[in-house]
Amino acid sequence: MILPLMGILVMAVFLLLPPMASRLLLPPLLPLSEHIDFNGEISSIGPFRTLAGPFVLGPADAPFLSIGTIRLSYTPISLVQKKISRISISDVTVHAVLGPDGITFPGMTSTPTSEKTDLNAPPDASALRLLANLGHLEIQSGMLILDQEASRFRIPFEMDLLPHGPDPARITAKLKLFPRDQPFTFTAHAELGDGPFADIQFHGQDLALGAFSDLVHKALPGLDISGLGTFTAGARVTWAHFPLTITGIHGEFSWNQGKMQYQDLGIIPDPETQTTTLAISSEDAAAWQMNLSGLQVNTDFPIKIQSVSAFLDLMADPWSLVGTAQVAGLPALVEKTDLALETPLDMAVSFSLTGGENTDDWTLQATAEPQNSPAQTQLCHPLALVLFPAPTVSVTAAGNSKAGRADWTLSAGPIKVAADPAAIDLPSVTGNGTAVFRIHENPGLQAATAAFQVPGILLSHPLASGTIGKVDLSGEFSAPLSDAGASENAAPETRDILAMTDVRLRVADGRIKHLASGLQLTGIRLDTPITLAPSSESHTGTGTFSVSRIELGKRPVGTVTGRITQTPSGVTLAAEVKGSDFPGLIARLNTNVRTTADALGHTDLEAILPAYGFSETDLGKWLPAMGGTVVSGKVSAKASGSIRGNQVSGVLDMDVADGSVYLSAQKMTISGIQTKLEVPDIAHIRTAPAQLIRFSKITMGTLVVDGGQMNFQVESPDTLFVEKGQFSWCGGKVDVGSLRITQGRSDYTANLYCQRISLSRVLEQFGSVSAKGTGTLNGRLPISYKNGRVRVDDGFLFSTPGEDGKIQITGTDDLTAGIPTGTPQFGEIELAREALKDYIYHWAKLGLVSEGEDLILRLQFEGKPAGPLPFAYENEIGGFIRVGIDSQGSVFQGIGLDINLRLPLDQILRYKNVVQ
Repeated sequence: MILPLMGILVMAVFLLLPPMASRLLLPPLLPLSEHIDFNGEISSIGPFRTLAGPFVLGPADAPFLSIGTIRLSYTPISLVQKKISRISISDVTVHAVLGPDGITFPGMTSTPTSEKTDLNAPPDASALRLLANLGHLEIQSGMLILDQEASRFRIPFEMDLLPHGPDPARITAKLKLFPRDQPFTFTAHAELGDGPFADIQFHGQDLALGAFSDLVHKALPGLDISGLGTFTAGARVTWAHFPLTITGIHGEFSWNQGKMQYQDLGIIPDPETQTTTLAISSEDAAAWQMNLSGLQVNTDFPIKIQSVSAFLDLMADPWSLVGTAQVAGLPALVEKTDLALETPLDMAVSFSLTGGENTDDWTLQATAEPQNSPAQTQLCHPLALVLFPAPTVSVTAAGNSKAGRADWTLSAGPIKVAADPAAIDLPSVTGNGTAVFRIHENPGLQAATAAFQVPGILLSHPLASGTIGKVDLSGEFSAPLSDAGASENAAPETRDILAMTDVRLRVADGRIKHLASGLQLTGIRLDTPITLAPSSESHTGTGTFSVSRIELGKRPVGTVTGRITQTPSGVTLAAEVKGSDFPGLIARLNTNVRTTADALGHTDLEAILPAYGFSETDLGKWLPAMGGTVVSGKVSAKASGSIRGNQVSGVLDMDVADGSVYLSAQKMTISGIQTKLEVPDIAHIRTAPAQLIRFSKITMGTLVVDGGQMNFQVESPDTLFVEKGQFSWCGGKVDVGSLRITQGRSDYTANLYCQRISLSRVLEQFGSVSAKGTGTLNGRLPISYKNGRVRVDDGFLFSTPGEDGKIQITGTDDLTAGIPTGTPQFGEIELAREALKDYIYHWAKLGLVSEGEDLILRLQFEGKPAGPLPFAYENEIGGFIRVGIDSQGSVFQGIGLDINLRLPLDQILRYKNVVQ
C-alpha cells in the first residue's frame, strides 16, 4: 500500500510542478512580450530547481537585455505555497543608450496609446506579491553597457535581493557596481507591508577619482582631478501613495590625497588634515543643510576655505540659500611679483541667495568681514612692509539664468607702509563698484565700474615729510577683447583682458617738505587716465599734474605744470618749472617710466635749463644759512639719468658764464666766473677729472687777485679734490698744489708757489703804507687751515737773483708816534723812514708768519738810499739826528733794513737795526 501511494505522489509531483513553476515564473514576463521582442525557454524543471535560459529581450541583433541562466531553487511544499526560496541569475547584459532625453533601451517601445497609465497609482500588486514570495534573488556576472554618442561604457555589477528578518515582507536589496574597477554599493532595506518604504544606502570607499578623468574632461574640458574619494549617502523612500516620498536624506563625501586643476586654478584638500569633507542632509528633499570644510584654492594668491555652512530651502517662495563661511588668505609669495603675505588674512563671510519659484530670477547678498579685526596683516615687498587689517566687503547682486549685475563696497584701514626709513600712513580706504556679467552663453564679465577713495595720506621720512589730501581711483571696464571681435592675430595675453574705457587717477592737495633745506612743494595735483595694456599710441591717454607753489624757507621759488602720458611701454611725464623770483626762467623735465613685465619700474629722466641770466640775488632768500651770499651770472644745464631697480645712473652738463659771487661777511668778491661742469655719475655726485673753473678777479679788503683758474674733481658728495690752481697776484703768478677737502675735516695744509710778484704791490695790499717800486719776489708760502683759522707757517719770498730793485715807501709818519724826540731810537726810525722813501736794494727777503691772530710780515733789505739823507751822526747821543735843509746831509754806502709789519691789528712798521 505504501509503495503504490509513494509512486502516486511522485507521479503527481512530476505532473503538477511544471504548471505551478510556470505560473510563478512566466506571468511577470508576459506583459513585456506584448511590446518587446522576447525569446526565452525553460530548459528543465525539477522538484527542487528549475533552469531557464537564455532569455533575450529586444531585437535579436541588438537586445537591450540578455540573460544567460536563471536558476530557481524551491521545495515542493514552497511551490504549493507559491514561494521560491532562491533565484540565481547569471551572465546578465543590459544595453542602454544615454542621450539628450535620458536613458533609453534599444528595441523597447512604449505602451499602446489606448492604454492610460496612472502615474499616481501604487505599484502593481502582483509585482509586490512576487517580491514577498521570493526568498533570495541574486544576479551574478552582470554587465551594463551604456552608449553615449561615440563612447561605450561597460560597468560590471552584482545584485542580491533577500528577506530582511523573519518577516517575508521585509526585504534587503544590495547592488554593487564596478565602473572603471571602482566599487560602488547600493543597499536598500524595504518594508513591503502596510505603509511600504525602503531605507536606501549608498557607499563608495577610496575611489580613485583619476579613473574617471575622461568623463570629467567631457563635462569640463581642461579640468583634471586626482586623489581618493569616499561617498556615503542614505534616504528613506515611501510609496504608499504616489508620487514617491523621499525623506531623511543624508550624504557625505570626503576627498584626500588629491588635486583638482583647471587652467591656473588649483584646488587641494586642507594640507593639515589632507581631507576635504562635504556633508548634505534633508528631511523632506525640500530643505537642505550643507557643510563643507578643509579646502584650499591655489591661485596667484592662495585661499583656504576653512568651513562653509549653508541652508537651502526649495519650498519657500522665493527659494533661498543662506549660509556662512570662514576663509583665509594664506601666507605665501604672490606669483610673478615680489609681494609676500606674511600673516593669514582671516575673513568671515555671510551670504544669502534667493530665487523665484516660477522664474529664473535670483538675488544675492554677501558680506566678508575681518575674522580677527584687531590683527594686522603683513604684506612684504623687498622695498616695503605693508600693515593693514582685513577689509570689509559687501556684494549685492541680481539676475537670471542669462545675465546678472553686482554692486560691491569695500572699506579698510588704517594702513601703514614702512619702507625704512620712510613710512606712509593711510587712515582708511573705501571702494565701490558694479559688475555686469553673462551666465548662459559665453559666460564672462561684460562691463564693470570701480572707484576707490583715500581721504588722506601721511608721508614721513627723516629728511622729508608730506601729506596728500585726497586720492581717487575710478574706472569703467568693457567686455573682453575677444568678445568684441578682436583680431585673431592679437596676442593671447591681450585677447582676454578687460579693456579700460575710462579709468582715472586723481590726487589733490599734496604737500611735501624737505626738512633740512626748508624746500616745500604744496598744491600737488594729478589727474590722469589709465589704460590697461595699451596696444598702440592711439590707445594712450594724457593727463596733467602740477605743483602750485615751491617754497624755500617760506619764500616762493616757482611752480610746476606738466603732462603725464601712458604709452604701450609705460608712462611719460613732461613738465615745466617756472621760477617766481626769476622772470622768464623755465626749466624742462622729461621722464619715462617703463611698466612692461621685462622692465617694470625702469625710469629714464632728462632735465634741461636753457641759458638764463640773472642779476644780483642774495641766496639768503631761500637758504638762511647762506644769507649775505650774492650771486649773478648766466647758467645753463642739461641732465639725463636712469633708474634700473636699485641702480641709479646719470650725467649732468652745466655751463656758468659771467658769474660773480659776493660774500658780505668776508667782504670778498669773485667775478668773471666761467666753467663747464661735467658730472658723468650723478648717483654718486662725482664729476669728471680736471674740471676747469676760471675767474677774472677776487677782492677781499685790500687783497686783490687778478684772475686765475683751478682744476678740480668732485669725488663724492663730501669730498672735493683740487688738482692744481694758478692765479695772478701782484703782477706775478702763484701756483697752488693739490689739496683734498673732505667734509668734517678741519685741518688742511697747502703750498703757494710765487713767481715774480711785485714787492711794492705786496706791501700795499698787506700794509697800511703806500709803496712803489720795480723789484719782484719768488718763493713758497705754506698756508694751513685749522679749527676755522687760516695761518701762514714760516713763508719766505726772495728777490730775483741778479736783479736790483727799487722801493719807495711813504705814509709812515705814524711810525714814530709815542717815541720821544731827541733819543737815539727816534733818530734811527726817522733815518729808516727817510731811507725807505727812495731805496735801491741788491737783495730783499719777505717773510710771512702767523702769530696769534696777527700776520707778521718781516722785510729784510741789503742796499742803499738813492741819494743823501738829511741826517748826521751825533756823538753825544751816539746816533743820527735830522739836519736842516741847508746841511748837505750824509751819503750812505749801504744800509741794511729789517722791518716787521703786524697785521691786521696794530699795522706797525718797526725799525730794528741799521748796518752801515
